[in-house]
Parts: sequence; C-alpha cells; structure tokens
Amino acid sequence: MRKIAIVVCLVSMAFASCGKDDNPAIDATPKATTIDVDATEYAFGAETSVVVDSLAEITIKNSGAEVHQAALLKTADGKTLDDVMAFFANEGAPSGPPPYAVAGGVGAVEPGASATITQTLPAGSYAFFCFIPSPDGAPHFVKGMRAPLTVTGNSTTTLPLPDGENAIASEFKFDLPSLKAGKTVLRGKNAGQQDHEFQLTRVADDKTADDALNWLTTPQGPPPMAFIGGNIVGPGGGSGSFVVNLTKGTYVMVCRIPDPSDGKAHFLKGMFSPVTIT
Repeated sequence: MRKIAIVVCLVSMAFASCGKDDNPAIDATPKATTIDVDATEYAFGAETSVVVDSLAEITIKNSGAEVHQAALLKTADGKTLDDVMAFFANEGAPSGPPPYAVAGGVGAVEPGASATITQTLPAGSYAFFCFIPSPDGAPHFVKGMRAPLTVTGNSTTTLPLPDGENAIASEFKFDLPSLKAGKTVLRGKNAGQQDHEFQLTRVADDKTADDALNWLTTPQGPPPMAFIGGNIVGPGGGSGSFVVNLTKGTYVMVCRIPDPSDGKAHFLKGMFSPVTIT
C-alpha cells in the first residue's frame, strides 16, 4: 500500500503538490496555442485545424524570396473560402457585404525573417491570406497564397493579452508609446471603425522616414526600409500583441489598408508615424 501511495503522489505532482486540497483545474492557466505558418512563393505551409482554448500565438517564417504576410480572415457564417475569392474577384462592383471579417494575423516580414503575434482566436472558419503585391502587381493570394484554417475551442475576445506597451489605431492616426531599444511587446488595439494594421518597418541607416513615405506612395526600386512584422486588427476593439527586438535607429509604423470609401491607403491619410529608437 505504501508503494501505491507513493506512485499516486508522484503522478499528482504533475498537477499540484501531493497532500494539498487545491483543485488543479482552478489553478491551471491554458497556454497559448502555437500556430506556425511557413511562407514561400506562393503558398502557405500551415496546419488546417487547431484547438485554441486560450490565446493563439501565430508565427510567420518567410522562407521565400519576397516580402510576405499572414493576414487572417474569418469567413462569415454560411460562407466559404470560394465566396471570399469571388468577392475579391468582383471587388470593383461587390454584391452585398463582404463574406469575411479581418480577424488578425501577422504583418509583412522580409525574406529569411520571422515575426510572432499573440491574439484571441474564437472558434470558426478562417483563412490565411497574403495581400502583398508580386513584382507583376498581382497580390500574392491571387497566385495561390491562401490557406484555410478551422478553429475549435474556447478562446474568447475578452482574454487578456500579454503585458506590454499599449498602442492604439483609429481613423486615421496612431497613438504610440515611447519605445526604447531592446525586446518589446507592443499591444495594438483598434479603436476605429475600419480595419487597421500596425505594420512596423525599420528605415535603412542611410535613409529617412521621408524616403520610406515616398517609396510607399510610389514604390520604385528597392525599399529604403525593412518590414519586420506587426499586428493586423479588425475594428471595434480588435487587438493583438507583437514581440519585436528594437535596435537604435528610425522606425516607421504604417497602415497600408485602403479606405473603402475612396480606396486610398490609410498611410496617405495620416497613419504614418516615424519612431526614433535611442
């Protein structure tokens, strides 16, 4: 009997100290579900089904030769990925409301780089999309860079994000905290009524923020900055956190999502914020 008691105690230690009356189910905090996305020309390598009971930690690894992102869309009830593609194909004269909602995801990253964001991810049908244009001007998702994702579990939109520095996006501005060199968790919240992105770029040492703005406005030649990721967030309080290792230099926070009223990118309306890291 003594041997049985010892075995039971050792097994119980995986959940709580042997001899305690604590309920391990109450003390346990579910870990974030990791979702790894490998991006290449022009496809995603990712799981097609995940269980998310707490937060989701999404990492994009760019194994390709072009800049890529992993934007996440949630398909509307009763709609499919084919419906979303049909809507985009008829974007000039869409019929009815969009069959999707922006549900998060990771901003653009350079070839050979990776970026990680944390967000809530309630159960539903989703799809990863890359909206970055290829050299011929066609968005990557048109060339096949889209992948469905089915989510089950208990994640809700009220779960708290990891501690970090708070940033807010709205129409059409960023409210950014003071940032210093080093590892930083940037918590981005969308307080506006449109979709927004917290796309962070690092300006080359021999270039300026104006050079970055000029290139974004009229992209010709190699970009004067590097894309290092960020959050993509839907309206009405959508949020996510982004881990970044900041070094001394000039950064720019930018939102390139178009305004549905006139098609102009948000950065042309004020969502372009230089940040100097010392």
